[in-house]
Amino acid sequence: MLTSDLSQVVQIEQQAFPSPWPQEVFGDCLKAGMSCWVLAHNGLVDAYGVMSIEMTHAHILNVCVRPDAQRHGFGRRLLAHFIGVARAHRVKTVRLEVRPSNTAALRLYTSMGFTEIGRRKAYYRAAQGHEDALVMARRV
Repeated sequence: MLTSDLSQVVQIEQQAFPSPWPQEVFGDCLKAGMSCWVLAHNGLVDAYGVMSIEMTHAHILNVCVRPDAQRHGFGRRLLAHFIGVARAHRVKTVRLEVRPSNTAALRLYTSMGFTEIGRRKAYYRAAQGHEDALVMARRV
């Protein structure tokens, strides 16, 4: 992900999430040296993600596929890339949070070896209040 990608990333973020990250957050992630990636072709961003890497674990903070590009394997490719980056950093586990209502993401994460390890109460803003987050992890 480059600074020049941020306008597309933020546009996709706003289409996909009820509580989107602002552009400043993505810029801060880039400045902090987090693992920030896009999948793009012909100058069009199809998917993006952000992962932080700690000593023994990685945390996938954001993964998103442009709504009209979903169901083409972009999320799976991006997730596999993050797992590879974590492996290259000799990380032991990768974790993430997901809305229980996001059944497509849950299927993807489960199919890639992630299992539920916990729950964060009222983690996400929702149309009617808040929604819990499922915490998922997998060994690298």
